[in-house]
Amino acid sequence: MWTLLEGEKMKAIEILNRCRAADAEISRIRQRIEQRNSALYRITASPMDANGGSRASGNHDKIGALEADIDTLQRQMLTRKRAKQVEIAAACALLDYLDAASSDVLYRFYVLGETAAAIAAACGYQAGTVRAKKAEALKLLAEMDSAQIDATLPGWYLRGDKDGSNGSNFNSADLPKWQERDAPPV
Repeated sequence: MWTLLEGEKMKAIEILNRCRAADAEISRIRQRIEQRNSALYRITASPMDANGGSRASGNHDKIGALEADIDTLQRQMLTRKRAKQVEIAAACALLDYLDAASSDVLYRFYVLGETAAAIAAACGYQAGTVRAKKAEALKLLAEMDSAQIDATLPGWYLRGDKDGSNGSNFNSADLPKWQERDAPPV
């Protein structure tokens, strides 16, 4: 996971890149969980030894370590999924500043993970047109004021809290400004 350094400001391209990378990161975590589950199964499904006891009985430390690792990885995956939701919402808010065609190209590329060729085919563009629209839109987003970008993200995300569960109750001040109207009552 990432954290912003003191005084560092979030950039639009960082949000977009995190959207694009989210599924791969979640998939890698899922694979690590499956590997640990498989190792745990191999240990606990050991055949009986000559005395009628399971070979797993001497592996309590390994079993405990694997279970703890699985628990940690499951929490990491949940955290990454929550961050992905926030990143997609922020990306959509940023893309609203662009014209519809440029917004569509960036949405398809960064949020949906489509290739330039797939976007061109779906939108009826040439691949070069997709690349040009993408470059132009990214240039416009790069010129955005950091306050506008920060306004699309909740406070817990900007502070680097991994999932917003910093021990406090819900705080509508942590919502991006465009979500305040949909906030649950406090």
